[in-house]
Amino acid sequence: MPGMLDKSLLALLAAFWLLSLFFVARLGERWATHASWQRWHPWLYTLGLGVYCTTWTFFGSVGQMASTGWWFPPTYLGAILLFVFGWRLIDKVIRVSKAENISSLADLLAARYGHSHAVAVLTTSIAFLGVIPYIALQLKGIANSVDTLSYQPGIITAWWQDSSLLVTLAMSAFLLLFGLKHFAASDQQPGMLVAVAFESLLKLFALAAVVIMVLQIDLDLTVTPLPIHDTPENSSAAYLSQAILGAMAMLCLPRQFHITVVEHQSNNDLPHARVYYTIYLLLLGLVLLPLSYYGQHLLSGQMRPDDYVLGLPLSQGNSWIAAIVFIGSLAAGTSMLIVAVIALMTMVSHTFLIPLTLRLRQPAKGSDFIVSMRWLRRILMCAIILMAFLYYRWVAEKEALAQIGLISFTAVAQFFPPLLGGLYWKSGNRHGAIAGLSLGGLTWCWTLVYPAMSAGQLLSSEALLHGPFAIEWLKPTAMFGLSGFDTITHGALTSLSINTLAYILVSLATQQSVHERLQALRFVQFGTWSESPQQRTWRQDLSFRDIENVLARFLGTEAARQRIEEEASRRNYLDTPNYIDQEWLQFLQRELTGLIGSASAQVVIDAHFYAPLQPANEMLQLVDAATAVMQFNQQLLSATLNTLNQGVVVVDKDQRVVAWNPRYVEMFALPKNFLSVGRPIADVLALNAERFLDVGNVEDFINKRLHYLRLGQIHHAERSLNNGCVLEIHGSPMPGGGYVTSYSDITEHKKLADALEKRVTERTAELAAAKSEAETAKQRAEEANASKTRFLAAASHDLVQPLNAAQLFASALSEHIRDEHAEKLLQQLGQSLQNSEDLLRTLLDISKFDAGVITPKPEAFNVRQLLLTLQNEFSAQAEKKKLQLRVHCNEYWVHADPNLTRRLLQNLLSNALRYCEHGGVLLAARKRGDHIRFEVWDTGFGIEPKAQQEIFEEFKRHLRTDKTIAAGYGLGLAIVKRLSKAMNAPIELRSEVDRGSVFAFSLSAIQPEQLQQETIEPAIPMYPLAGLSVLCLDNDPDILNAMVALLSGWGCEVFAARDRQTAQQLMHEEIEVIVADYQLDQGDTGIDVWLSLAEPRPPLVVISAMRDPALKVRCQEYQVVLLHKPIKPLALRGVLQDICAKNEILAL
Repeated sequence: MPGMLDKSLLALLAAFWLLSLFFVARLGERWATHASWQRWHPWLYTLGLGVYCTTWTFFGSVGQMASTGWWFPPTYLGAILLFVFGWRLIDKVIRVSKAENISSLADLLAARYGHSHAVAVLTTSIAFLGVIPYIALQLKGIANSVDTLSYQPGIITAWWQDSSLLVTLAMSAFLLLFGLKHFAASDQQPGMLVAVAFESLLKLFALAAVVIMVLQIDLDLTVTPLPIHDTPENSSAAYLSQAILGAMAMLCLPRQFHITVVEHQSNNDLPHARVYYTIYLLLLGLVLLPLSYYGQHLLSGQMRPDDYVLGLPLSQGNSWIAAIVFIGSLAAGTSMLIVAVIALMTMVSHTFLIPLTLRLRQPAKGSDFIVSMRWLRRILMCAIILMAFLYYRWVAEKEALAQIGLISFTAVAQFFPPLLGGLYWKSGNRHGAIAGLSLGGLTWCWTLVYPAMSAGQLLSSEALLHGPFAIEWLKPTAMFGLSGFDTITHGALTSLSINTLAYILVSLATQQSVHERLQALRFVQFGTWSESPQQRTWRQDLSFRDIENVLARFLGTEAARQRIEEEASRRNYLDTPNYIDQEWLQFLQRELTGLIGSASAQVVIDAHFYAPLQPANEMLQLVDAATAVMQFNQQLLSATLNTLNQGVVVVDKDQRVVAWNPRYVEMFALPKNFLSVGRPIADVLALNAERFLDVGNVEDFINKRLHYLRLGQIHHAERSLNNGCVLEIHGSPMPGGGYVTSYSDITEHKKLADALEKRVTERTAELAAAKSEAETAKQRAEEANASKTRFLAAASHDLVQPLNAAQLFASALSEHIRDEHAEKLLQQLGQSLQNSEDLLRTLLDISKFDAGVITPKPEAFNVRQLLLTLQNEFSAQAEKKKLQLRVHCNEYWVHADPNLTRRLLQNLLSNALRYCEHGGVLLAARKRGDHIRFEVWDTGFGIEPKAQQEIFEEFKRHLRTDKTIAAGYGLGLAIVKRLSKAMNAPIELRSEVDRGSVFAFSLSAIQPEQLQQETIEPAIPMYPLAGLSVLCLDNDPDILNAMVALLSGWGCEVFAARDRQTAQQLMHEEIEVIVADYQLDQGDTGIDVWLSLAEPRPPLVVISAMRDPALKVRCQEYQVVLLHKPIKPLALRGVLQDICAKNEILAL
């Protein structure tokens, strides 16, 4: 193939790259001392995370995309999603690890689960088994690139001739020089970070160079690549599982944890990486797509998909691009190898090497310990690289790059359940973590490692085909009957499910130790919980020098003293104190964790500060168990006190302080180290009284408070301090003679109460003034309402008077006209007058409703009689329009105002007949529960939904251009609305266009105790009015003249009077009937004039425009006939005929 490179040239390029790497790392070490390092560190941190992209990126990902047809690497997608949506999880891992000075994932999990060494051992073991093959993958990728470029694919060389051996030796040298610049694993390695960042840029540049080259190639589209068939390996389930593994690996791969946590320096690092590292992964994923596409078209069937990146420049004879790709692959492999070896070395040394060393001998001198441990760590790093090389030579040559990487990803993903549970679930314990890691790791080995070994013919495939002992459901590729998945998806699903289930169930079934509970609180409630410094128990014979001596054994005397002085300066101590407290023990634990790991640090601290140095016997174990229970109770009390918002202090029976919380110290601003266990409470009270209380004699005040404590009585008080604070004090005795006092700062509550009391006083005054104004307004409103009532009454009378006179004149005129044309005109005049009367009456009714003049007067009445009466009243109107008017009703009784009910139904019936052209109208009453529902149905043209609310407004009519509608003013339904509101009977409306409408309302039904039988009066025959002597009394001359003309036309003998005096003078005539207006001049009334006449008085007919119920009652009292204006001539004639008939009957 054209463009091949000689092996000697490749060796020179590799040597040049490795020397460049040494040079860049040296520059990084110097750069870290300059001020610009802080400014550029977020960029270096972001590029350092690019160690995630290994030779798998160069070769395996391209091969995977070409084989599966995927457009974007799933592991990159998972990492992107984690940084975009799961960055809070990353942030919490970083903050917790920094607070605990943790340098590896094993230390983090061990610290969370009570500094459990077993958890650290399991974590390190699984990481070792998972990462060694991944390091071998880098060596395989480099060896493949050398073989492809020198065109020696498939040639098996001796181990000393293997190109990856050179890389192994060079990386060992690099790690020996730069991997142990700092002994503490938690210290940052700036040289390594700069080298890794430089390699991340080179990886992207090399891939971009190949993409630019292939985009200039003209593809022969007639040549189709080998087809990609649907298999479990390229299914959606496989893509999803690999994306999830990619997200988990971003946190759980030891190298990623090291860069993400250990190399994190400032608060700007993670937000910066969240944006730009996501962009970096997107760019890498996008440049891989054209490489897989062109590789399939140009090289499909000629070489393995893993070699497309190198094969593309070689196929075009471009040696320079091939050389750049080779260096890029070296950068990808070496960067991963460097960080992975350092991270794995840290885990192994902290978990196995240092505990074993401490068990064999205690460090006597810090510098000797550091020197010896550095040599042991160097040996360990070389051993790790050598094991990876041997694995590559023995196993990895038989596996695809992507397969090796995904198996490693699944291994480290086993850490995710205990990691996530440890950060967010307080009940998770070390038993659950050990069970989950153990079962998950074993399942990973069975479902992924064993099939890989069998495929390489390293192990028997018998169990792979038939399951162990021929148990089918335990087959490595079909555990529990799960089938249809690719090997990676199946292994990840089963191992992580078993891991998570075991972690949860065992944690729920077992108890946490005391230390575990405290660690769970520290991790889950990180940032909101801290231990109370006085509640931990340690050996009482210890001094501050003990901390310095322990630290000196690992760092040396000078370095230990320097670290302690730095910590004292940070705490603003002028000199190192002579006592130890919990904060200093935590400082020591953080320092030791960075040096020897979390579990080992706990062992050292327990050995020196919580237990004798010599081995414990059985009695001491019992004492330790009792001490643990006591510590738990104390720590539980401490945790409880620390969460209180009140200051709390506890004294024993001798009035000595035994416990307190930080809020108490803060509330009284007590000096540092002033409080201590055993200090007399009198000292504390004296200090507080002198600084904050104006009590006069301080000694008397203290004696009084001590007296309360000795009595053991409940005490409650409220005290104002001279700094403005107000405290609420509660004291309660404790069993055994102790006393607990709590102090609550109620300053804000007091201010709020004072402000509220002031506001209540002001508001009371405002309400009193408002009440006075309201009473005045009410009085004015009542006067206005009375005035409005009088106005409406006057308007009813005055407005109707002209219409009344006009109708009387028209009626009188009709008696003298015999011409047909004139009669028609007179009828039209009468109709116009009637319409005017109806309009005026309606407007007056609306005004009365709005003024509240009309109020319902409910009584029991027969519904059927009312509906039949209405049928008779409207039957003529229905027949005129050729409509059918039907009534449907049984014998129902209701309790309501019969007059208002009648008027409401009249308006609905009138409206229904007006808008109905064919069919008919149904008036119905039906029983619905304890109500009678009145309904008016019509077959009119219906009402559109948008107009169904408008028609109840004044002067609103539902008009249609295609329909002819009878004349009207749009006031009928406005009256209906007011009537229903006055009767508390809401109107319901249902309507369909071109089908009709239904108006309905409901009234309360009753059962009358006894129905009175109506007395059937004999029919009164019609009598002529000729010769009837009538006195007309009215103060309006027009009305009076019209009435005289009307009655004279009927043949009556009429006498006219305008006032009381004239009426009394005319009474010498034989007057048979008096027709009088109710309202006369000077406040006189027709009834009063009639009452002033001598008996026997003639029958009286009162005519009035007033519809006042009081007038109706008065007329009924004197058995006087009442007619309302505008008067209907036929009604007046009927009344006069009735009077004549009764007089005739009486005469008989």
